[in-house]
Amino acid sequence: MLYGPARDNQFEFKTPAEVVADRKRLGVRGGFIRSLTADSLSMLDAAREIETFCHSKVARGAFFPAYTLHPTELFSEGATEAFAALLQKNTPYILRLFVNGREDYFQLCLRFLSTHMGDRPIIAMLPVSEIPSLTMLITEARKHPQIRFVLTEHMWNGDSKVHAAMAETENIWTDTSLGHTADNVESFVSRYGAGRVVLSLGFRAVGGASLASVLGAGISDEEKEAILFGNVTKLLGIPWCEEDVPPAASLPDGIWKSFLANGRPDLPVIDCHGHFGPVAAWPVHEQQEAVQIPRKCAEMEGQNLRYFIFSHSRALFADPAEGNVIAEKQVIEANDPRILSYFVYNPRYAASLAPYIDRVPRSKIFIGFKILCDYWRVPMNSPGFDPMWEIADRHQLPILIHTWEGPYNSPAMIDPIAERYPNARFILAHCGGTDDGRKEAEEVAKKHRNVSLEWCGSFLTHKPWEDTIREIGSHKLLFGTDAVYHSHEWELARLLSVPLEPEAFRRILHDNMMAIITPLLTSRDLRSIF
Repeated sequence: MLYGPARDNQFEFKTPAEVVADRKRLGVRGGFIRSLTADSLSMLDAAREIETFCHSKVARGAFFPAYTLHPTELFSEGATEAFAALLQKNTPYILRLFVNGREDYFQLCLRFLSTHMGDRPIIAMLPVSEIPSLTMLITEARKHPQIRFVLTEHMWNGDSKVHAAMAETENIWTDTSLGHTADNVESFVSRYGAGRVVLSLGFRAVGGASLASVLGAGISDEEKEAILFGNVTKLLGIPWCEEDVPPAASLPDGIWKSFLANGRPDLPVIDCHGHFGPVAAWPVHEQQEAVQIPRKCAEMEGQNLRYFIFSHSRALFADPAEGNVIAEKQVIEANDPRILSYFVYNPRYAASLAPYIDRVPRSKIFIGFKILCDYWRVPMNSPGFDPMWEIADRHQLPILIHTWEGPYNSPAMIDPIAERYPNARFILAHCGGTDDGRKEAEEVAKKHRNVSLEWCGSFLTHKPWEDTIREIGSHKLLFGTDAVYHSHEWELARLLSVPLEPEAFRRILHDNMMAIITPLLTSRDLRSIF
């Protein structure tokens, strides 16, 4: 659990007390608190602040320091002795190793731990992006069996690095902080056991996603308990069940409490950003539509999912003409009216798509368009998209647009296009990506009535969603998951753990997208457009 401003993140909780108050709101009984400012300023100053707080009445016995070990400060006069003394006084030991991708930093951190911590069990948290090399990590982990190296903040193709490391030595573990891909928890537990997975809530904006992903995972209750608290408390000897530990606060009634209890919201849901088909970009548990589509159809009632609107990977990452044909055929075969598709329009294949694009408004399968400019290396403002914009404008169709910072699909690029085509419905997937992209997306959404933001993948922005919704209004946000590649539960929990009023949840989860597609559903007469 994190607090404090950082060089590139001004949105975390300001004090440890704010962390505790918010995490108790989510149902978290205790844990470890770390200062982000320790990465850039003084690890000793941050350590002393956390130490003082964790001995206070509000935190004592339930919340503990997660110290940052920044090797450059060890060269300051007396710093090594002061930090070692502080650690000796304040067990248990969880440290975040500030390595920053450097071998020298990693070696200096390990030398300090070996010299001053001896054989005491230690959890050393290490973001995957900062690992100097897998070979070095594995070699050093084997030399230091008393240290559990917990690899954190990994996602997408970063998961494969963690799998590669965990397969080599048992004292490399993983956390759950950004484990948003489908079946992520199950994948690690099935390969390495629940004893090497630990709960980490991560950044403030991710909310309760990580917690819900463990609670909803297809593993045993014993395995869930190990991940949620057992692995850490057992290794570090935390007296979790002794009488002086504060009791767990009861959750207030509301949509979050109901979701944790039932695994589904008490509101209807439309997922406006889904996928079927194989994907080679990162590890996915189920790669083929023969499994994906029946599973999704079977899950929808339990997820209270009214519609699942997808684009097919075979159209996005290969020939879109062939991929759209496959998508239509598979929807027809699924014979489930809750499954709808986007027609993928890649202007590099304009000639082969031209015979069919005019038929999309009459299709019973395709509800609108999907574009993926970053991956195609075609700028969103390319004239090649004009035929699609014109059809969408003429028939008030939605276009799901992958948005991220960069030269191909940054949100600001949609500004003149939305102005030129006022009847088209522009959906900015991922809300622009990271912090600067979110800011652009907010500005475009506020300016144009026909622009909405879409939820999934927006966890790389640190800005709390309640702040964004206060600025743009809940009527401007649509719910999507990126399933079946992302976890439906992880993305849903990230939303439901935002402190919003019930009516805002209803609009985001269902009403806003329903208003877009309702006029389209009754005017379709082509079962096949091919």
